[in-house]
Amino acid sequence: IFFLFSLLFFSKPLDFKMSRQVIGMMEGAYFLPQSEIIGWLNSFYGFQITKVEEACTGAIYCQVIDSLFPGKVPLHKVNFDARFDYEWVANYKVLQTSFDQLQIQKSIDCQALMKGKRMDNLEFLQWLKRYFDLNHKPEEEYDAVAIREEARAQFYKNKKIKPPPQRGSGGNVSRKPMAKTSPSTKTSSPKTTTTSSPKTTTTSSSPSGSKPSSRRPPPTRPTDKENKTKTNISPSTNNPKLEEEIKTLKGEVTELSSTLQSMEKERDFYYAKLREIELLCQNTEMSAFVRSVEDIMYAE
Repeated sequence: IFFLFSLLFFSKPLDFKMSRQVIGMMEGAYFLPQSEIIGWLNSFYGFQITKVEEACTGAIYCQVIDSLFPGKVPLHKVNFDARFDYEWVANYKVLQTSFDQLQIQKSIDCQALMKGKRMDNLEFLQWLKRYFDLNHKPEEEYDAVAIREEARAQFYKNKKIKPPPQRGSGGNVSRKPMAKTSPSTKTSSPKTTTTSSPKTTTTSSSPSGSKPSSRRPPPTRPTDKENKTKTNISPSTNNPKLEEEIKTLKGEVTELSSTLQSMEKERDFYYAKLREIELLCQNTEMSAFVRSVEDIMYAE
């Protein structure tokens, strides 16, 4: 009996990774503040985010998992500059596939995370931080910025498109500051006008004891030509043709907005159905039928 017990117990090695991912809801990880998580992401991974909602694209989650399992996450398929929903879906597909291959027992609510709400992304980041603390190996060096730049270049090379400009802090495109005008250029124009005005001739003819007056000349009234040009520039409200065009354009805008709303509802509906099919395939035994369904779903 002892021999059979030892054979059953020691025949399969213990999976330490599985024991390191059991994280309860009442652990201290879910009480971490937002500032601590943002500081961890910015200091360790070189991100420049200011809110946890900026992680809704899924790219940050992919690199955190890649830092724990280097080379297991295909970062060259992750779009770090994603701005639209369909680009985020591709990032979450990479994340979900990596979770399945690494046997990470954590469900990912992609729809809730992609909505960009604070609590959903904060809870997932709190879990991810705890998972990082349990599985991170400090002796392994991980240059997050260099790996991210290499993956970004490979992503655009595979897509055969030119990469957009680098983003600054907070996910916004960095811009150069506008050149300020020097005070000398501002003050030079009124000086030249005052010297050439007839006021200087009157001050020169004043007696030596009197001080030159510093008053400005009164503003001149606009001429009839200026009034005519102003009235011509202002839009005419009595033009029935323009009013008719405005009405038709407003109608087209409302029609397009309603069409867009219906398309978004339809997209969310079919995405939820595909997500249910994906979970069903993951929870059923692998067969030729399930493999063919997954090939259709994951085909690019």
